[in-house]
Amino acid sequence: MKEIRIYFGRQKGDGEIVSEENFWYFIKFHLLNYRSFENFTIIPSIGVWKQEKELSTILEFIIEGTKQEELLIEEVCKKYCKLFQQQSVLVTTKEVKSILYENE
Repeated sequence: MKEIRIYFGRQKGDGEIVSEENFWYFIKFHLLNYRSFENFTIIPSIGVWKQEKELSTILEFIIEGTKQEELLIEEVCKKYCKLFQQQSVLVTTKEVKSILYENE
């Protein structure tokens, strides 16, 4: 299992902020329709890019870590960069042991 964190900057190159509505529409349409990505954690944050603060959103997923999942993440990040004028989107990964405790 892998923990994936995707760091999305929310300030466009022209200084305009990517709205909550536009951000979530993009994420739902391009990522959350896939079963691997239907459960996640949202981490609102302030990031710093080239010494400038900007609104950011981190999405954290626990996934199998298949090649197909990795390619989808790469595709989504590239589309986000193009659509919202981002120079980059950071993705971090690490191996994790996942235990899910459920109500009996």
